[in-house]
Parts: sequence; C-alpha cells; structure tokens
Amino acid sequence: MTDITRAVARAIITSQPNESAREAARQGLLDFIAVTLPVIRGNAPAPALTQIKALWPGQDARSRALKLGYCAHALDFDDFHRDFRGHPGAVILSALLALAPDIPGLLPDTFLDAWVIGVEMAGRLGLAAGNSHYLNGFHNTSTLGTLAACAAIARLAGASEADTASMLSASTSMATGLRVQFGTEIKPLHAGLAAQAAVTAAQLTLSGIQASGQDALRYFLAAYSPQT
Repeated sequence: MTDITRAVARAIITSQPNESAREAARQGLLDFIAVTLPVIRGNAPAPALTQIKALWPGQDARSRALKLGYCAHALDFDDFHRDFRGHPGAVILSALLALAPDIPGLLPDTFLDAWVIGVEMAGRLGLAAGNSHYLNGFHNTSTLGTLAACAAIARLAGASEADTASMLSASTSMATGLRVQFGTEIKPLHAGLAAQAAVTAAQLTLSGIQASGQDALRYFLAAYSPQT
C-alpha cells in the first residue's frame, strides 16, 4: 500500500510551479493584503482583536501567525477555493508571512512557490476529504487548512522529504475546528489557530521532535471523512 504521507511530502519538495502559477500567487497575496490590512490598521471591524492582542502580545512566529490569521478572516471577504471548500489564504499566507522573517536569504520566488504549493495541497485535500468532511460539521479552513499551511511551510523552509512527512504527520494532531462556531468570533479565529498550529508542527519537527511515520494522512482522512 502506498504511503500517502511520504508521497505527498515528495511532491511538496519536488514540484516546480510555473510562472503562470506564480502570477496567480502574486494576485492572491494582493487579495490577502487588501482584506487584512484594514483590520490590522483598525479601519474595519474585528471585535475580538483587542482581546487577542492582549492574550498573544508576543512577536514570535506562532503569535504572529495567529493574529494574522484572525485579521485575514475577520471580514470574511478573503479568497475562497471551491475544491478546498474554504479560505486558503487566511491560513497559508498567515503562516508563511509569520515565518518568513525568520528565514535568512529568503527569495521572493521561494515564497511564491510555497504559497502555490499550499494552495495546491488545500485543493487536493478538499477533493480527498470530499463533501462528507464539511457535512459532518468540520470547518475546512481550519482543519484542512492546518495541513495545507504545513505543506507550504515545509516548502518555504526547504525541509527534507522525511521532515516534511513528519510535519504533515504532526499537523494532523492539531487540525481542528467545527462549523458550530460560525457566527461567532471563534470562526475567524479558526484561521489564526490553524496557521499557528502549522507553524508549531513545523517548529517541532525542525527542532528534532519527530511525529509518527505510519501514514498519518491516511489515518486523518479515514477519521475525519469516513464516508469518502
């Protein structure tokens, strides 16, 4: 039986986005800025932002990811991916932008490629999980978004295949979020928590803490989308 997690990890580190994909990534980044910056500047409503800043005052990557994710999803005008059935940018770009300052010599194309890989991962996860995942009450932006953001981080950081597989495996233990929170401030916070979880999964692996090698993606899909 094919080890899905290792196969996906291999694709994450070897795929080569073309210039058309990079241009789409640039446009997606502009969209992210357009919906996030007004919230950060206080020009658009985000009722929980004051409390969130007080609870996570730090400027470490995990705190940055959480606050960016909340701001990106607060207005609910952020990008939507039909196959993913969620908002990829709020999670993926929040995680990437939070980590980017900590990666010396980072090139713009490296960042764009990681963003492309994250969106591709989001779409394929959405197709793999099928409609049952969403219908069972899960918030795809939060659950699948954690894994997609982790894939993007692995590409950004230049992780090995083994480390990428471990990051994905670790992220399956942190992927959560239910649609019952729609209509509350926890809903936009889902994006921030997912971005934070992806950063945490990557940092754990890169610090030497390895997750299970027993094809965690297969177990994740079996548990979270049993009807698929």
